[in-house]
Amino acid sequence: MTASQLILEAQRAFTAQTGLLLEVDAESAPPRITIAGTGISFGYECRLHLEDQISESGSGVTQHVLVLPHVTPTQAQRLRSAGVGFLDTSGNAYLAHLDLAFFVWVTGQKRVVADNVGQLGNGYFTSSTPSLAADYRWHTVGPTKQPAPGTTGQKRSPALSTAVARPGAIRLLFALLAEPALLAAPYRQMVTRTGLTPGTITQVFVEWKRQGLLQITGTLRKPVRHWRLPRQELIRLWVGAYGDRLRPRLVKGRYRLPTHPPWTELLLPAQAAWSGEPAAALLLNGHLLPERLTLYAGGNAAGLILLWRLRPDTEGELEIIEELIPAPAFPTGNGPPVVHPLLAYADLWLSQDARNREMATLLYAKYLENPA
Repeated sequence: MTASQLILEAQRAFTAQTGLLLEVDAESAPPRITIAGTGISFGYECRLHLEDQISESGSGVTQHVLVLPHVTPTQAQRLRSAGVGFLDTSGNAYLAHLDLAFFVWVTGQKRVVADNVGQLGNGYFTSSTPSLAADYRWHTVGPTKQPAPGTTGQKRSPALSTAVARPGAIRLLFALLAEPALLAAPYRQMVTRTGLTPGTITQVFVEWKRQGLLQITGTLRKPVRHWRLPRQELIRLWVGAYGDRLRPRLVKGRYRLPTHPPWTELLLPAQAAWSGEPAAALLLNGHLLPERLTLYAGGNAAGLILLWRLRPDTEGELEIIEELIPAPAFPTGNGPPVVHPLLAYADLWLSQDARNREMATLLYAKYLENPA
């Protein structure tokens, strides 16, 4: 591996792990890396091996950064104790400038091959003060790209389809569309709403910015996020990704109900909620008489099957689906709990039934086109 390959892979891994864009100036003397948007920079040196002897620096500033193929947790602690910064191709890193309240510390990432650098697990980084920890840990910076076409009459670009191809991206986009104000919220609030880890959210935001889906401006402490596509196009993009990529994995199966009271009187376990036709009936004041029942089981699908003594049947009237995100039921007054109208809309539209799609259009106009 050459020095240019080494710094490139370390740069990619650092951004994937932390969400911070690293600018490299290999022509300066010495070569330098800069945290984009901060003015904080460090001299660096590429090495294939870590020497036994490490010169120490106790200034609180990692004036010198070693770029290595891989740094073990033991080596990471040695380098940190000596005040020597490091980056590696697995996403491990130590960068510190305490006078500027900047501190990055990621260890324990296993050695990966170059092709998998973008698929890293969660690390963490913090700052010298607790108030800055969340900002540095979860702020997203990425390279820019021209926005993709944003009208619903145009074909969805392959790049945008890829941007919402992974389960974490699909779950996060649903939460942000269901609760638009969440886009400006702190990461800890997004974690609570979605059940995703901060690392997953960071990686999704980096990819969305790279793909032209999201614009991120502002500062490290106060990032400002804006969609670069209209809401209607975002919903269309999400419904397609949910139906193709995630929904099939969440479906537990179809079941035949034994003799039972009307579906509106069925006892639902905690966190379970109706979707599809039952949700349309409740949200549209009886416009639709449900023939097929869709229920999100709220993480307790197995218990629900036992409770209702359900029998598997590919032609059964009841479809049970696992929880998408840990969201509360959408308010419908005194009626049974239902999912958010966006999820009900998706289930109706994806059924490909003409009657259901008509109800989906009504749901969109009433609840989704101009959300409160």
